[in-house]
Amino acid sequence: MIEEIIETGSRGKELLKDAFIIGLAWGRQILIDKNDLQLAINQLQSFNNNIDKSLESPFLKDDKFNEFFLNNNFQLFNIPRLSNQQPYQNTTPQKKLQENQQSLNNSQNQSPFLINISPQKVKELQSQNMCQLCNFYFDTKSKNQKAILSSCQHQFHFLCLYIHTQEKGEYCPICGQQMEKAYPKSLYEDLPQKYKSCCPNIECQNDFVYFGQDYFCCDMCNQVWCLKCKKNFHENSDCIIDIDHYKMSLGQNYKFCFQCNKVLFLNNSSTDGYYILSKHC
Repeated sequence: MIEEIIETGSRGKELLKDAFIIGLAWGRQILIDKNDLQLAINQLQSFNNNIDKSLESPFLKDDKFNEFFLNNNFQLFNIPRLSNQQPYQNTTPQKKLQENQQSLNNSQNQSPFLINISPQKVKELQSQNMCQLCNFYFDTKSKNQKAILSSCQHQFHFLCLYIHTQEKGEYCPICGQQMEKAYPKSLYEDLPQKYKSCCPNIECQNDFVYFGQDYFCCDMCNQVWCLKCKKNFHENSDCIIDIDHYKMSLGQNYKFCFQCNKVLFLNNSSTDGYYILSKHC
């Protein structure tokens, strides 16, 4: 089972989460055979790919996992034989959360970083302490979760708003008001370290946020990196992928050694953000 779950593309803590949820579904007899297991793994893999490409909010997976853990009847996986079962009757907050998410999904613009919602819906999201980009609740136990724009009081997750500034521009995604010039930089500095990736240059100390882009141009060492193959910039669009290649993901840290031509993944030594470089050439 573990070998199959590895195919979801998750690593580290995310792999443990996926394995736990699959095991829980198996224990509850939601998954009863190998076909069910493969369907669930394929759905997790698709979900992880959407998160890597910024097509899904990184908070959506945790919210769904939490609801599945607390509610025996919540259908996390789309298993055909479960379709005739009576749907779970949500409590008011959970129902409202799903209604808001459905409203976002039905929007003509499918981008999670530029949405068109009514003023009434904006006030509703503000009163419910929800991000107005991804429509998910703020984690009140975590610091640096909520960013409130001083000019219009619209509120977002730090990560959602920062990615919006990089993809769409430095303005409020709800009302279009221009942000202060230094605000995106301030947003980045306030982001938790777990969302940041280091510059692949083994001699550079810069970092950045990966949100699905193909290249990273470091303004500290002036190197350009292909994030699809994890190597230095190349003119040819066809990347040479190593046999032990891992796709780039949010918060992934690696270095590239020019001497041995190897991609070196970094191990987190503690909660203080320092990383250990594995032995190489």
